[in-house]
Amino acid sequence: MKKKKLYLIGQVPSVIDAFCEAKFRRTQKQLTKSGFIICNPILRLTDASLERDEAVKLNLQDLMFSDAVYIMPCVSLIEWRKNIELKWALDLKLTMINGMFDATAEAPEPIITKKYRLQTRVSK
Repeated sequence: MKKKKLYLIGQVPSVIDAFCEAKFRRTQKQLTKSGFIICNPILRLTDASLERDEAVKLNLQDLMFSDAVYIMPCVSLIEWRKNIELKWALDLKLTMINGMFDATAEAPEPIITKKYRLQTRVSK
């Protein structure tokens, strides 16, 4: 049987800190143990070799080719129209799994501090 590919949808601040990264990594780890292939958008968003716009485009491409989305408990479904990933998942009629694994309940794992990019471009 083919493993299902899940795309993680979670609250991502403009500056990704160690707590946010740990939350996504713990969720990925838990779901991988359950037998899913996980698309974790934080991995690209924290990749210093990618511009933020490029990382977002690649993440949306992953979303399009996923079997389902896993909506992490930190996501507010009330404001789903503001979340492009949720909007696309609805448009693509992907299976949506309302996440029960609350990775925010645990203290963040020790993570080697990385330099996180700030979006410093100003619209001209």
